[in-house]
Amino acid sequence: MPLLTGGAASSDGRSATTLRQAILNLLRRFGLVSALWSTLVALLPPDGADRPLVLTVAMAVLWAWAIASQFVPPARVWFVVWVLVAVGLELLPAIVGIPDWSLTGGAGLLVLFAAALTGRIVLVGVVVVLMTTATLARPLIEPAWTEGAPLGSVLVFVFVGVVSVWIVRWSEETLDEQDRLRLAVASAERERAVAVGRAEAAARLHDSVLQTLTAAGQADDLETAKELARKASTELRHWVRGRIGEEMTLRGLLERRAREAADGRELSVNVTGGVEEPTDVHVLVADAMGEAVRNAATHTNGPISVYAEASNGSLAVWVADRGEGFDLDAIPDDRAGVHESILGRMARAGGTATLRRTTSGGSEWELRVS
Repeated sequence: MPLLTGGAASSDGRSATTLRQAILNLLRRFGLVSALWSTLVALLPPDGADRPLVLTVAMAVLWAWAIASQFVPPARVWFVVWVLVAVGLELLPAIVGIPDWSLTGGAGLLVLFAAALTGRIVLVGVVVVLMTTATLARPLIEPAWTEGAPLGSVLVFVFVGVVSVWIVRWSEETLDEQDRLRLAVASAERERAVAVGRAEAAARLHDSVLQTLTAAGQADDLETAKELARKASTELRHWVRGRIGEEMTLRGLLERRAREAADGRELSVNVTGGVEEPTDVHVLVADAMGEAVRNAATHTNGPISVYAEASNGSLAVWVADRGEGFDLDAIPDDRAGVHESILGRMARAGGTATLRRTTSGGSEWELRVS
């Protein structure tokens, strides 16, 4: 059974679980370092061991398990065996006759951190008690052991146990908080995307359906009304299916939107640059421009001019007419033509929309994104 199961420290956050698994894999590799550590320490005592054969066999068993543990997944059996190895290494100096010496190496650290990763404080306490008991039992096995020598090892085991629990819990709480923040950001982005989609759908319905219904109601004959209805239906169908135009450039998109919105009115379109493929932001600006042209065609009788500049990712569009102009602040909030189809689209594009009166009379929209 995987060591990860049973008693997670904080939550089932994906990042925390990944962290625990990564540390367990590191501890499994650390078993080899621990065996090397204990072997080198066993060679350091100047007087050697009273029972060198026992020490040699113990080191051979340690290396056999350290190598075998690389192929055993971190599970209960893996953990229990390492606890037995750590306890045995703690008792080994007294058994082979190396007083005031410790051969535990990194095995104690390994089992304490592995216990902390389960999130069970009781398990960490059990490991500390086992290691402490083995430490205190050494003077009973080897009377030559200096009185008070085990106290340092006991303090080390208690300290490492407490610190390992704190490190694991702090790491998992930090990662869980990061997971919650990521989920909150993703949820907010999804909600924003839904809101933007709804706003664009409402603006599109206003541009194609509602305005066409108004024009059809004012048509002089039935055939004209039918033609307007077919045109609106085609535009709406293309928009729903995402057909902006195959191999369309930004310049082509702007010219097409302007001429469609002018609907036969006198129009001049001049685009500088715009040879790149249009982005979603460009489409929003083009649609806002189209609504500005449509308003000018509906409420004025003179010519309409469109000038656009595109360079280095920025786009600026000016739509001018020679009508009487209007006050933007005087438009009611429920009039979607300006508020949603122009101002709303430019806001969603991350740009600005400014309306001003021209010196020659009329009004001019300036739509800009960068």
